[in-house]
Amino acid sequence: MLARIPSNWIHRARQRADTLRQVGIDATPVVIGEEWATPETQALAQQEKVEWLVGGGLSQGFLRFRQLPPPEEPQDAPTEAEVSAEPLHEH
Repeated sequence: MLARIPSNWIHRARQRADTLRQVGIDATPVVIGEEWATPETQALAQQEKVEWLVGGGLSQGFLRFRQLPPPEEPQDAPTEAEVSAEPLHEH
C-alpha cells in the first residue's frame, strides 16, 4: 500500500514541530511518503513551511537539511591521530 500524504499529516507535522519548539528544541516539520493525496496537499505543505520527501522529490528545505555538515567533535577529546600516536606503556 502506498503512503499517500493527506492534509492532516501536514497539520500534525506542523503542530508537533511547534510543540517541540516551545520547549526549546529546534524542530523542522517533515512529511515523507510515496505521493500527495491531492495537488492541494503539496501547496498546503509549502504554505505551512512543512518540508517533504515525496516519491523521490525533495523540498528545498529538506535538501538543505540533508546537506548540513556533521557536528564538530568536542575540543577536549583527543583526535584519532593523537590517540594512535601515543606510545604504548609496557608493564
